Amino acid sequence: MEKGNLLDKRQVCELLNIKASTLNKLLAQGKIPTIRFNRKVLFDPHDIRQFIQAHKQGGKNEVA
Repeated sequence: MEKGNLLDKRQVCELLNIKASTLNKLLAQGKIPTIRFNRKVLFDPHDIRQFIQAHKQGGKNEVA
């Protein structure tokens, strides 16, 4: 995922390892921001990274 390049639905599904129907539900709930250009729905990679960070659980990186 190169910085600055917009992603399409297929790419976001691959990154999140989810089906298109799941992505559509997240979009309907307003959980992932979109960029609409003509009829295309695109995504800013930064927004997808933020979504991933917000949904991380456990795995604390504490150093003893």
